[in-house]
Amino acid sequence: MTWNVLADAYIRPEYYPSVPPALLAPGVRTQAIAELVEASDADVACLQEVEPAVLGALGAAGRWDVRRAKKRGKPDSCVIAARRRAAIEEVRTLAFADGAPDREDSGHVALIAILTVATERVQLATTHLRWERPGTPPADRWTVRQARELIDALDPDVPAIVCGDLNVDPHDEVYAMLLAAGLVDPCADGAPTACTNGRAKRIDHVLHARELRGRVVPGLAIDDTTPLPSPVMPSDHLPVVVWFEA
Repeated sequence: MTWNVLADAYIRPEYYPSVPPALLAPGVRTQAIAELVEASDADVACLQEVEPAVLGALGAAGRWDVRRAKKRGKPDSCVIAARRRAAIEEVRTLAFADGAPDREDSGHVALIAILTVATERVQLATTHLRWERPGTPPADRWTVRQARELIDALDPDVPAIVCGDLNVDPHDEVYAMLLAAGLVDPCADGAPTACTNGRAKRIDHVLHARELRGRVVPGLAIDDTTPLPSPVMPSDHLPVVVWFEA
């Protein structure tokens, strides 16, 4: 499962005019986020925009091996949490060197782990690529630089799963870069995964090596009018769940 849980630090009430203000108060969604992750059937959960309170709530359950990579200068982290049939063998943080020569690095990160899930050994990378304004020239795009660096960091000898809030839809050149690197999308005809600024879009992805067999699990249906977060879904993104068969 991959899910951007929406950090309290990034909430501005004016961004969510259809959401009751009580749902946007700091800490209100923390337990609901942890309970949704705990109630899922996922053996591995990749989470983005995770603040310390959510980390604490996940850790309190005592059933997850939780690893994190904190963004530089930000309160939130990318997380890989494993349980049951999944065992994390090793993990490393990729801090994107995406600024030179024209600006400071973004502070964004990817978390890359080697796991054994059931009998399969796989490489799992999760990240939250930096959002940028539409029309940004390709040479200046954070996402292009970050995706290129992430692709280069993958071990070609271990089947990969790359997931997270990539902040690009399937028509974007960054998405095309990832497919050209040998990844496939089991959700190629999938539904929107987030509703932000009054627009539903598919920007959360689970991509995997061709030799793996993935099947997407249908989720909540949303459109441009769906208010998120809600009492049912405590983020403005939906979890994306993919089953992999040995």
